[in-house]
Parts: sequence; structure tokens; C-alpha cells
Amino acid sequence: MGKNRSNRRHSLGPHEQMAYMRLVCRHFHCQVRHGVLTCRGNVKPVDVSNDYAVRIEYRVGSRPKVWVEGLPAREEEPTGRRIPHRFADGTVCLYYGNEWTSDKSIAQTIVPWLLEWLFFYEGWLATGEWQGGGTHPESLAGEPSVVESSSKDTIGDF
Repeated sequence: MGKNRSNRRHSLGPHEQMAYMRLVCRHFHCQVRHGVLTCRGNVKPVDVSNDYAVRIEYRVGSRPKVWVEGLPAREEEPTGRRIPHRFADGTVCLYYGNEWTSDKSIAQTIVPWLLEWLFFYEGWLATGEWQGGGTHPESLAGEPSVVESSSKDTIGDF
């Protein structure tokens, strides 16, 4: 009789995620304290874009949280000009709830999705229209859902 092999996926812990970040995103500074991975770095969605300081935090059992430093706090945004696809705590919404799982590398999923979010953010700043598509779930403050026009080649939910 063969061994019973589980189809269960292996969650990547903070130290494993940090190892992937060091391999893929070498310019990020990462550390693990009290079971929380915190990575900080600067990114540009495309060569002609602005440089953005970002922070990613991850604890096993929670979704990775991503902040773009320098964006106004949610409560400081003008009511008619709220940055699309952000939660009330200022983190950015990068994917549908089930698209990211703890067996996936943050460096190979969250970081590319963040670059795409920043690309569409810059377009939104210029035109006032979010071209990234997707839907945004109710925010942490209970704001109503925002449904944007969909884009055919969108990686995640922005």
C-alpha cells in the first residue's frame, strides 16, 4: 500500500517569502519580526514612471498588505476623487480574494500586481478614469463596492 499523499498546498512562511523576495526583488529590504515579514523598496511600473516607495507586510494566515508611501490617507482624499481600488486602511487592492493563496510567492505575484496597479494609477491621475478593470469589494470601512469597466488582459483585481 502506497503512502497517502495529501493534495494540500504548503504555506510559505515569512522566512520563505523573504528568501523569494531576496532572489526576485533584490532591491527590497526585508526583515521578519514577531512572525511578520516587512519588505520596503522603491518600484517603477515602467521606465518613464515615477518612483514609488512601497511597503509589504505579511503574516501567515492573513493576506499580504501593500501600502504605497506618499499617497494621501483615505480620509484626506476629496470625496469625488478617491483613489480607486484602495481599502480604508490605505492598502491597495490588487486581486480578487481567492487569487492569492499562501503557497504563492509574494515576489512573483503581489509585486507584479502592484506594478500593474501603479501603472493604472498613473493613468487615472492623468485622465480621471481607471482603465485597469476589476471590481473592488466593500472596503474595511464599509464603503460601497466600486465596479469598474473590465480590461481584457488584467492580471488581478485592481
